[in-house]
Amino acid sequence: MNAAPWLSVVGIGEDGLAGLGEAARARIAEAQVLAGGRRHLALVPSSEALRLPWGTPLEDSVRALAEHRGRKVVVLASGDPSWYGVAKVVLRHFPAEEVVVIPHLSAFQLAAARLGWPLEEVGTVSLHGRPVTRLLREIVPGRRLLILTSGPRMPSSIADLLARHGYGAARITVFGRLGGPRETVWEGGTEEVAGQRFPILNLVAVTLPREPEVTAEGTVLELEDDAFEHDGNITKAEYRAAAIARLQPGPGRLLWDVGAGSGAMAVTWLFRCREGAATAIEKRPDRIVRIRRNAARLGTPELRIVEGEAPAVLPREETPDAVFIGGGLATPDLLRLCFERLAPGGRLVAHAVTMGGEQMLYGFHQEVGGSLQRLSLSRAEARGDHLLWRPLAPVTQYAITKR
Repeated sequence: MNAAPWLSVVGIGEDGLAGLGEAARARIAEAQVLAGGRRHLALVPSSEALRLPWGTPLEDSVRALAEHRGRKVVVLASGDPSWYGVAKVVLRHFPAEEVVVIPHLSAFQLAAARLGWPLEEVGTVSLHGRPVTRLLREIVPGRRLLILTSGPRMPSSIADLLARHGYGAARITVFGRLGGPRETVWEGGTEEVAGQRFPILNLVAVTLPREPEVTAEGTVLELEDDAFEHDGNITKAEYRAAAIARLQPGPGRLLWDVGAGSGAMAVTWLFRCREGAATAIEKRPDRIVRIRRNAARLGTPELRIVEGEAPAVLPREETPDAVFIGGGLATPDLLRLCFERLAPGGRLVAHAVTMGGEQMLYGFHQEVGGSLQRLSLSRAEARGDHLLWRPLAPVTQYAITKR
């Protein structure tokens, strides 16, 4: 028998109770416990309800709500709690049948309405608690972005990052305290943002130019081989693209990059997934250092790194949706164990460049099926006044979907 909902997550805006619907106001009025950020709690008039301001880390505060099970508990959150909000954290700790989520207008919706932008055509991202480099994964010529931030200097950091990567001609609008009586709007270019201070709670709207400028850091966005720090142990960009196509990245999907080398495959996966996840598994300490540096510089700081030799260190607590084995194909057991750990419908792709590796892939193919492809390509290379084709080492690619 399902438990009755006792925990409500209610979205609230800068206009407080006045902007809420009847159902949301009723939940708040009946609450015996009110939890949320101090700013959210201040938007609700005093009552007999116990007030629980969030502490650090947030996970601990949410987990502690279990002590009040059986009482009427309301969590207050910004806008739509299910859109980069606390509802995700709440539902990690409590079953959905015990929780009611009542959304309010999100900052994304309000900003799109102010600008006249069709929201389905706009990229949305949160930099709340994330480094500004996270934005690199969202940059596409001509794209429009709505960016949640926290901090008076974040719009300036965004403008600086855009200019360094060839998008100095972007137009920027900064909204402060959206939806409230003290709402502010600022518009200008990337150079004009520098040195400006904005309200701590702000949303940055960006229109990217269709033709970016050529800059030293602009090539990072293309994720070519030179974008990564590596020691030669890197799956070349064209072969990465072929592998990613078969692995099928998507929101929320988890990749294991086994024998990660430079971490190029895991970083590329996170760029393509945007809100996906990845774990890089590598045994060499020097390469672990490079993976960390690449992840930090390329805007994928959430990349999980596991040091050690697979299959012994494969994370027991994870069930990957995709596995890529590009290095360390030392034993047939590695293929078998990775395949067994895949989620149903998950995909495994392995690359081999040596004859020994090819034999392992062929043997596994004979045992469980899948497909084998031979990938070979050449790159044009300048030699004096001429262009010559320089062949890359051929790659044998194995791919299988777990049924």
